[in-house]
Amino acid sequence: MSPDGQTLATVGDDHLIRIWNVKDGRRSAKLAGHRRWVRCAAFSPDGQTLITAGDDRKVMIWDAATYQLKRELQGQLQAYGLAYSPKGERIAVVGFANQLRFYDPQGQPAGELACACRDMRAVAFSPDGARLASGASGPTDNSVLVWDVSQVTAVATLAAEKIDAAALEQLWKELADKDARIAHQAIGSLRQVPDKALPLLTERLEPILGATDTEEILKLIKQLDDDKFALREGATNQLRKLRPAADALLQKTLAEGPSAEARARIKTILGSPLPTNTVDPAEQLRAQRIVYLLKLTGTKAAKALLERISTNFPDQQVSRQAVAALAAMGGE
Repeated sequence: MSPDGQTLATVGDDHLIRIWNVKDGRRSAKLAGHRRWVRCAAFSPDGQTLITAGDDRKVMIWDAATYQLKRELQGQLQAYGLAYSPKGERIAVVGFANQLRFYDPQGQPAGELACACRDMRAVAFSPDGARLASGASGPTDNSVLVWDVSQVTAVATLAAEKIDAAALEQLWKELADKDARIAHQAIGSLRQVPDKALPLLTERLEPILGATDTEEILKLIKQLDDDKFALREGATNQLRKLRPAADALLQKTLAEGPSAEARARIKTILGSPLPTNTVDPAEQLRAQRIVYLLKLTGTKAAKALLERISTNFPDQQVSRQAVAALAAMGGE
């Protein structure tokens, strides 16, 4: 609905935006520009502009007087929700890949907020424009989060030289903070300094990832046929904990025809339930946020670390999220 209540814009799956006169119910315009389902639309506070977004990954800005296309927002973005700030100086867009981005009225990027939430579908500013609410609707996330919009500028203008060793240590701790606001700000800060953040993340994750590398798994598999019962039992229990990272090598060993003892133990291991959470809950939460940060960073180094997490991290939920992040990066 336009701010004066006189005009209604509707969108749908036929790629068109229809403009209606509220007073008499008649259609006054039909806009064609999107190539796929149009998901959402919003009028500017002054009623002079209409913004729309669709499954064609286009966000379009229209002149609300002539309904001619004025411009497209920079960068492709699958958007599910749009909102103008009360004074019209900022446009918030939420959608694909859990992005929460901001643009100026001319469609130029004006910052973003790092969000580890999923399935965001709606967004709305508070009347004073100081806060923003984002709503999710999906199988794993139905949260509503309220954001301090001033953090958009703070994160966007972060100076890399201010992130020293002490600051990095603090940001590492904040990644596991129970307060999602603090953690998301840490994600935003680390994203600004990938040359410093990635070495830190790699170093801190190495004790976990290195414990499930190929050499370690092969050593444990060899111990399944050791003369000492205690070693055989210890290796069996440890390999159970290392699933699914160890599964491929266990299957390979089984196909090569090991001893009867090793064969029986491998079948027992592969037949046991997958561990659901073999790391401390705080470390699991931090790892989930690291996966999101790496996806946002999008560099080759970030992708390489994600690949190690997807195969070596000893937690099913984290490894699945890393696989999903890699798939999304591959499609962008």
